[in-house]
Amino acid sequence: MEKTDSNRSDGRLQQQLPTVDDDDIAPNPAEEEEEEELGQPSTLDQPAPKPHSVFTKREKVFIVAMCSFGAYFSSVSVPIYLPVIPTLKEYFNVTTESMNVTVTIYSIFQGLAPVLWGSLSDSLGRRPVYIVCLVIYIGANIGLALTRWYSMLFVMRLLQAFGVASTVSLSAGVVGDITTREDRGQYMGVTAGLGLIGNAFGPIIGGALASSLGWRSIFWFLVIAASVLIVVLILFLPETNRSLVGDGSIYPPTIVNNSLYITMRSHFKHIPAPRRADDKPRRFMPKMTMKFLDALKLLGEPDVVVVLIPNALHYTTWFMILTAQSTLLSNEYNFTTAKIGYSYLASGIGGLLGSLMAGRIMGTYYRKCVRKYELQCKERGEPVDMRKFNIQQARFGTSYYPSLAVVVASLIFGWTIQYHVHYIVPILSTSLLSFSAVFYVNLCQTLLVDLFPTKSAGSTSIVNLSRCLLCAAGIAAVDKMVDSLKSGGAFTIMAGLCFLSQGFVVLEIKYGQRWEFRRRARLAARAAAESTAATADNEHEK
Repeated sequence: MEKTDSNRSDGRLQQQLPTVDDDDIAPNPAEEEEEEELGQPSTLDQPAPKPHSVFTKREKVFIVAMCSFGAYFSSVSVPIYLPVIPTLKEYFNVTTESMNVTVTIYSIFQGLAPVLWGSLSDSLGRRPVYIVCLVIYIGANIGLALTRWYSMLFVMRLLQAFGVASTVSLSAGVVGDITTREDRGQYMGVTAGLGLIGNAFGPIIGGALASSLGWRSIFWFLVIAASVLIVVLILFLPETNRSLVGDGSIYPPTIVNNSLYITMRSHFKHIPAPRRADDKPRRFMPKMTMKFLDALKLLGEPDVVVVLIPNALHYTTWFMILTAQSTLLSNEYNFTTAKIGYSYLASGIGGLLGSLMAGRIMGTYYRKCVRKYELQCKERGEPVDMRKFNIQQARFGTSYYPSLAVVVASLIFGWTIQYHVHYIVPILSTSLLSFSAVFYVNLCQTLLVDLFPTKSAGSTSIVNLSRCLLCAAGIAAVDKMVDSLKSGGAFTIMAGLCFLSQGFVVLEIKYGQRWEFRRRARLAARAAAESTAATADNEHEK
């Protein structure tokens, strides 16, 4: 009986969803951008004879790979020097708490910066913003490699985060531009996974470099690696922002949005169409029509908030353990800097597997849910309308398993260290932890991109903002928590919070679609009112 009432309620809500005739939809990039701002699903996500993007599958893989390696620098920059915190503490003659502040400030700006850069990318395009972010990042790493004072270390860490942190949201924006819901999970899994496994592999790289070449070599390594990537991006990364280039068939409007690859592609394949001689002269930069608070407005949507809370808690728990791992292994098991770096290998492998498996599992489960929905529509004699498809269930239906694994791994890590169980046990538990955390964060991030498909950079910036700010608080508190509660008590609390946060997932699955329908109806009514008012003003002027 309860299920019947729920179906009736869903039916009433679905009737509120405004219907749009396909013949009335013009493939105009500007209109698609306006539809995106209203929070409605892009019509390009609907089945149509025309492909969603002119890029081939091989080209999509290459584009996503380039952006994903950029996102890798955002996450690797925090933990890459965790193994040398004791060394830096002695070099700068400061306390452990002062060194942890440099990690905290990075996490804070890792959350704040994407709100700015995400808005810029929606206006100027993904390509120019991506390149500028990496230029700032390279400059900050040069400063870090040359620093002799703690104050300079602090400022450069801030600048480092301000530059590179947005590569995660920009990568998600690119994925949202060139993919549909059917294949988005696979690409988002790779993008988010490569961006997150830097948290796991960073300490391995940092420990190896510091033990052989000194701690300054860590930042020179980042300078060299990022410089190679920026050259590749300048040459090959195409502009994908649909408000500027549509599905990729529109030639980039400005010089900074163009690349050598697109020029050659246009010459040989005539896609995008080569510009004619009578076209308007190209500007160097596109017009800037930024709305910095647009992304923050998503925090007022209940179906967004209930996704952000569990995502932030699972991410914070994961990173608190990775941060405490170096100190705990050093104090409890007398690990050297090199051994501390190698201890993160298990976490790195787990994170890598999690990134690879998440996309495949999300894609398989999504297709299963689609087949079930199509069968239900057939049984009811209704046409298949993907706007009424429960994407919340399709994405979050598998979230219980990685969440439970995060809880179990956190408990094992904390209590085995407290009771001095052989160090191999807590180290192996970080492998399960990283696998599950990467998987879980992928689910949350992909769902928000699905809800706001052409606003993917903005929605991902909100994900970064929430999880990084909470993570900064967790990093600042983890040492005091371990000192007062011991490792077992400290991480039991975090495991408990992760377990309780699954209640928000239940709310999202049960009520998320209703909230989504109401938002669409509300924004569609507002758009209709504005259109009516504009028409009335035009008639009055006549």
